[in-house]
Amino acid sequence: MKVIKLLLCLFVTVLASGCEEDTGYKYFEVKNESALNQTVYAGETQAPMAIEFTTSGAWTSNIEYSTNASATARADVRSSGWITLDPSSGKSAGDYLVNIYIDPDKGDDVYMAIISFICNGEVIEVRIKNSRSLNPGSSEDINDPEKIAAAKEKLDAGFSSVEEAFLELDNDYSTPKSREPLNSRFKILEDFWYDSYAAINTCNLLIEACEQDVITGDERDKVLVKANRYRGMFHFYLSTIFGDVPIRSSYLSDLKSPRSLKKEVMDFVINEMYQTVDYMNSSNYYYDDVYLIRTLAVVLKDETIAVGEDTRNYLRDIINNEISLDVNRDGRVEVQECKDYPVPVQCNLLSAYFWADYDLDYSKERLNYMAEELNDSSFKVEASDIAEKIREKVEILLLSDWDKGMKYFVNRFMLDCDWKDFLMVLPVPMAVMEENENITQNVGWY
Repeated sequence: MKVIKLLLCLFVTVLASGCEEDTGYKYFEVKNESALNQTVYAGETQAPMAIEFTTSGAWTSNIEYSTNASATARADVRSSGWITLDPSSGKSAGDYLVNIYIDPDKGDDVYMAIISFICNGEVIEVRIKNSRSLNPGSSEDINDPEKIAAAKEKLDAGFSSVEEAFLELDNDYSTPKSREPLNSRFKILEDFWYDSYAAINTCNLLIEACEQDVITGDERDKVLVKANRYRGMFHFYLSTIFGDVPIRSSYLSDLKSPRSLKKEVMDFVINEMYQTVDYMNSSNYYYDDVYLIRTLAVVLKDETIAVGEDTRNYLRDIINNEISLDVNRDGRVEVQECKDYPVPVQCNLLSAYFWADYDLDYSKERLNYMAEELNDSSFKVEASDIAEKIREKVEILLLSDWDKGMKYFVNRFMLDCDWKDFLMVLPVPMAVMEENENITQNVGWY
């Protein structure tokens, strides 16, 4: 009986071993199976790991893509040139190392690439996910001269694509009717989200390089004044468009971080603007938009038309002490200059609006001052005008050519309808929620 049991055990062991062998590859030996599922991040030109295998014969490859619109469907290999393989085939058995090269300019609609390696009919599949997020990077980036130089170049260029995207959203989707066709798959929303955080990450890298004395001397303050300014502005833009958004204030930020409340984001923005002012004072810089963003952050944080006394005083202090209509600081005011760079006009209009019920004379003074300085009668008000008339005048002006860059914000609060309707922020991009389970959709969107 013992002999039979022993033989039975040996038979089961052999059978199990045979089953295990059958589950492996017959014509391939893969040396790094962790490379079969990879993620590439925004701007990267090569997958993190090459694919290493040994074949028992000749092999070929094929690439299919799933798109952002249909993450599970596969498209024809010719539909995108996002991935290039080197080599893409082998004529004989042997050891191979295949590098995976990425063309970032051709991956806008790619969700994932599925690469098939084929030998004698057997297939190995490699999946490369296309993340729009930044590569988390390394703490050593701060000490990498090439990365710091590239970051400074981006900072000096001004992240114009991010501001242009905000202006487009600001202009095209500022009313409930214009927002009706929007959904979470709209490309402009996805681009704006990722491009904004990419710019913020660049600012974070440079700010930390300054804090660790990698960037020193006169250059340090010049970098800080720009980096804090843009970091604050882009958080402001993101929160204006999407409401609650993650605050990213350090390099290598957690890409899975949850959304911060809009009030918290606005507090961060206000602090950034104060920081910027400090650096401007020591670096001979002057940006009027810093004061405007700081003002609007205070107002937006209140989330109501009837702003409190502290906010009204804040607005008036900025007008009285820090903002003038002299855009070029040369003692003269030109109408065309102010239309091109309307920050002082917007600040004065907002101050006139919010003070109308509390200091009507001050509101009238602001508007008539601008009418005289700009030689524009559309700003002029009469001594007999009541507060409601003043607010109507401001609404008309803010929704005219003077509102460049802030139409979305202004319309949400000042159009002639229930102001709460304008607190409906735009939909969070689907790609963002797919990458970060801590990000949820805004109410009313899909």
